[in-house]
Amino acid sequence: MENETTRPDMSVLIMSYDGFSDVWDVCDRCFEKYWNADSAVYLATNEKEPDLRKLNVFKIGDLCYSQGIKKFADECENEYILLLLADFLPKENIGNEELCKLLASLKKEGADYCSLYKQKDKSKYYKKHPDYDNLLLVDAEFSYAVNMMPAIWKTSYLRDLAGMGKFNPWEFEVGLQQDARLHEKVLQAKNLYCIEELYPMCHAVIKGKYTSDAVKFFKKENISADYEKRKKMSFSENLKTKLADSLSRKSKDRIKKILKRLGVKFYVEK
Repeated sequence: MENETTRPDMSVLIMSYDGFSDVWDVCDRCFEKYWNADSAVYLATNEKEPDLRKLNVFKIGDLCYSQGIKKFADECENEYILLLLADFLPKENIGNEELCKLLASLKKEGADYCSLYKQKDKSKYYKKHPDYDNLLLVDAEFSYAVNMMPAIWKTSYLRDLAGMGKFNPWEFEVGLQQDARLHEKVLQAKNLYCIEELYPMCHAVIKGKYTSDAVKFFKKENISADYEKRKKMSFSENLKTKLADSLSRKSKDRIKKILKRLGVKFYVEK
């Protein structure tokens, strides 16, 4: 009989909306090829019911982002949820074994959150876990320590967060940096970061346009994206994005301080 040691106790929720439907087929093809774990994958839509091969449609109607997450968490029977966006495309095989190992560790630790988002310098700022080589302890007081996705959330914890109000994706994530810290559940949450790349992905869309990495990935996978409906990023836009990604957190903080002196206001501070 299958149990949690062979089958991940986790559902996958891809939060999306009908205005992003031109990316759904691309997402579906990538999951069909690379998602080989025994966890059902759900795509949140408003009213559309696309004919997909791998993804299960989860309609949220006119609910906002946070309400849609809460609706899913209310109905989810698994202890954990992997939260994604439709443009976070899996690009390598993902199976049961490594996910089961990680989830077993999360359960043993009573973890509420585990980030799978690869980002420069994280290992420099987070503490080593005394019992696991692949996990770091996340200090929630650190700026942007908690990213909404890609991350594995304890279902009950994500349900509680989503029930705090009506938020779009940006408001929800910003809330984790500010208002949510006033809540006892957030202050007491156990947050972890997984060093291993358990969800290798291509981030396909930035600021509404396909990245150069996505265009190369689509060509490799023989995927025909609709570049009339969704444009490609220009050379300068791609270069700016890559330069920003290459900067260390310390460098980004220095640049941010300079921009703030010049009167620039960042979304998290508005």
